[in-house]
Amino acid sequence: MLNPDKLPNIESLDDHSALELVGQLIDYAGDTASACHLDRAVEWCQQLEARNLTDLRRIDLDYYAANAWAHRAKWRHKDKDAAWVLAPM
Repeated sequence: MLNPDKLPNIESLDDHSALELVGQLIDYAGDTASACHLDRAVEWCQQLEARNLTDLRRIDLDYYAANAWAHRAKWRHKDKDAAWVLAPM
């Protein structure tokens, strides 16, 4: 179970464990609308990008990073009616 207040350093984790933790933290941040935890998860994604990940691990990382950015976009754009309003031509 994830304890967001006692997060380990992912540098000491193998790729699989680090990716699993990133995914859990992103889910937690999304569920609780915790921007600080989401920021940490995005930082971890950037750290993991520097690793020599296998293709399958890279796919996992891209999936988790996309989820993080989707949460950010959702939080920033709350007024759905204001989106995609075109100016008259």
